[in-house]
Amino acid sequence: MDEKLPWDQQDGESSRWFQRFSAFRLLGPGRSLIAASNAERVSRSLEKSVQTPGSWRKAAERWQWLVRAAAWDKHLTDQATEAVEARWRDKVMGQTEVLGRLSEWGRNDIRQFFKEATRWTDAPLPAEEILSEEEYTEIIRNRPVIKKRYLVRKVVLDMNALMDPELSYRVKEFSDSPKNGLSIKLHDAKGSTVDIGKHHKLFDVEEDHSKSSLAGSFSLPADMVAPAFLDVYRDIRDRKNTEYLFFGGRGSTKSSFISLAIVYILINNPTIHALVTRQISNTLRDSVYSQLQWAINELGFSGDFKCLTSPLEITYLPTGQKIYFRGLDDVGKIKSIKPAFGYLGVFWAEECDQMTSAESVRKVEQSLRGGNVMYFFKSWNPPRSSQSWINKYSQIPKGTQYKHSSNYLTVPKEWLGDVFLSEAEHLKNINPEAYKNEYLGEVTGTGGQVFENVVLRAITDEEISQFDHVLHGLDFGFYPDPAHYSRMHYDAARLTLYIFGEVRRWKNSNRAVYDALVEYGLQPDNLLICDSAEPKSVADFREYGASARGAEKGPESVKYSIKWFQSLVSIVIDNERCPYTAEEFLNFEYEQNSDEEFISEFPDKNNHAIDACRYGTNLIWRRRGQ
Repeated sequence: MDEKLPWDQQDGESSRWFQRFSAFRLLGPGRSLIAASNAERVSRSLEKSVQTPGSWRKAAERWQWLVRAAAWDKHLTDQATEAVEARWRDKVMGQTEVLGRLSEWGRNDIRQFFKEATRWTDAPLPAEEILSEEEYTEIIRNRPVIKKRYLVRKVVLDMNALMDPELSYRVKEFSDSPKNGLSIKLHDAKGSTVDIGKHHKLFDVEEDHSKSSLAGSFSLPADMVAPAFLDVYRDIRDRKNTEYLFFGGRGSTKSSFISLAIVYILINNPTIHALVTRQISNTLRDSVYSQLQWAINELGFSGDFKCLTSPLEITYLPTGQKIYFRGLDDVGKIKSIKPAFGYLGVFWAEECDQMTSAESVRKVEQSLRGGNVMYFFKSWNPPRSSQSWINKYSQIPKGTQYKHSSNYLTVPKEWLGDVFLSEAEHLKNINPEAYKNEYLGEVTGTGGQVFENVVLRAITDEEISQFDHVLHGLDFGFYPDPAHYSRMHYDAARLTLYIFGEVRRWKNSNRAVYDALVEYGLQPDNLLICDSAEPKSVADFREYGASARGAEKGPESVKYSIKWFQSLVSIVIDNERCPYTAEEFLNFEYEQNSDEEFISEFPDKNNHAIDACRYGTNLIWRRRGQ
């Protein structure tokens, strides 16, 4: 019988806890119990916790998770070391394999390679060191004669690790934190990699290796990033946000910047793959696929990427990372994507306004999991109507979201050309409103919004403490429709409805939904008015201990309750506490006829929060209607 390895399932260890240990182990040297626990919570559509559950701490101690994970790290390092040393001895490793193997070795245990020193060196100017638009202009103007020297760290390779202590990487800075582990930024790894290859005669010295790269070393060149995008580039580099919204007019270079950013992210994160989408799959090849090919060629990495058209994908050869292309007209093909290693960490939804709804995009995002570093890029030219879902989506704040607006006026004129500029000026003269929308990216029109009295703002704890007429409503659901609970307060004197709490669940039993509401703060004496179309579910909630009752309905009750909402002075929604509610109230539009004209009918879709609010206020609007 084979000997049991430390990272195998141990005697007496349950399958559930072994799976959790495996997830903890695969987080790498920067792993933590709280990160593993929260990754599981996110996969179950639960909020992240700020504390590690006690059961996780007990299991980790009982089954020696830290010791076993350390053994796994050493195993990976030993494997990588043996492979690299064998190929170094034979001196037959090609340039691409040099890069890939060194990256693999460094990811497993980078600490054994380095010791610090400092010196002066000429270094290329990375975009993140530009401080202002004025500096940018001056640098571009004088670029052919720039001579600037930088005091940087030099890190010498360990004799025992790579046999030659004189070969060096030029390292910009180190950081080592419990959250992110060891991070190294290189000023110029390209030259160092070439030196290693030449010393060991791994490739012909006459071959052009100026485009070589090493994971963690690459910065976008200053002259390829428009001034308006420097701040968002720094934000992406520093991993400050997860979702990035890029909206603007024609010629704003937002798509060009995103394609450059995706190449940058992949090269510097060797376990991340990318997914690029549009609504219709047959539009991918001539748009985003070509755009990424442009970015790769402009950055000088054409020899490091393999671009296929069947299937439509791009592979980064040193590591095997992939960029996948899919249309949202066949979501099943997206769910079938399974990278051979790592995870999908970049998602780009191009022409996002052409997609059917925020929910369709969100479903794709929810299928991406497996890593702690994620980037969601959404880009579009704003539609004219303020009632377009994407225009309303961009109004809703989010804690990990960066909004970036741009237009052609923020781009160097020489990038656009005289023809483009003259066309923009012509439209400005003959149709100013169209110019504002198409070239400046402004929302210039209105539409069929049902609730024009919605106010999005934070509702403070102090305000909530003064609410004396708190209402509770519940719309039952399972899948694909969710169960949704709303918590509200109605101020009759000011004709204002405040919505400050929500819980939404998919694929949960009635008992699980009830438990979630109790955890959220529902008390036994709180009157919970539910959808009366499900009397069994109402009875279940009463049996669990809730003061539940079905909403009183009748002819035209939906229309009347919505008109009552419209009659209020304002519907104040805390969009941080209630993002689903804010989205539904903003997106709720009148039905349209075959000529796309709005008619006086209300849609019966994407209205779970609205229905929960109708039920919660049922006793008020029913009484007013008598």
